[in-house]
Amino acid sequence: MSEQPLTGKSTGFDYPAWDEELDGETLKQSMQVYYDERASEYVDWFLRTGLYDRPETNEGFLAGIRQLEQELGAFGEGRILEIACGIGWWTSLLAQSGHDVVALDYGPRMLTECQKRLTLNNVQARLIRASAYSLPFATNSIDCCFFGFFFSHVPHEDVVPFLSEVERVVRPGGHVCIFDSTLPPLDFVETEVQRRPLRDGSIHPALKVYYGEKGLAQVLEPFAENLTIRKIEGLFITARFQTKA
Repeated sequence: MSEQPLTGKSTGFDYPAWDEELDGETLKQSMQVYYDERASEYVDWFLRTGLYDRPETNEGFLAGIRQLEQELGAFGEGRILEIACGIGWWTSLLAQSGHDVVALDYGPRMLTECQKRLTLNNVQARLIRASAYSLPFATNSIDCCFFGFFFSHVPHEDVVPFLSEVERVVRPGGHVCIFDSTLPPLDFVETEVQRRPLRDGSIHPALKVYYGEKGLAQVLEPFAENLTIRKIEGLFITARFQTKA
């Protein structure tokens, strides 16, 4: 894994870089605040509207999201845990399959938006407010686990503890699916602390760890069997694997 500090020059992918050095714990806390305040406008990111309207990349972005939706529609069995469910974009897809879906997020406003989306789509999932770093589930009690666009916000020092916690709650041989952002030419890992705006003009620091295929494989392989990784539209990366027996 990259040993870069949690600061750096922006790639220009979406946001300029933060100009202060922040430790991982401070970043986690600031991102919890940022995402909860962003809850009511997060749908703009999926639709590529408002602050996220970028004509030069919108077409590829939206095509990639459709591909991710199709892939998630075929994922899962039994009891499915979604970590960092946010506004429920992915939760609704998981729930439409008829599986037993448990969706977790730390932000109260995110969970409110998630419930609204579930109701809108006439599907159900159990929502829990909890930290992704301390999952409130018994060992081996989950059949499948999904997290979309969360892993890139996990500080380097928390990657192994987080994946160990996922491994603890998912039964041996259970399935894990990950969606996240990437950069087209990236093979390994690139770290930024970005300046994230909200509609009210406020600016928030957010850690973004972009993984290429080789970099993601490096961190997942100690936890994974039958690992497959691929890029979609050059903007997204997916990983699927089974937990080790």
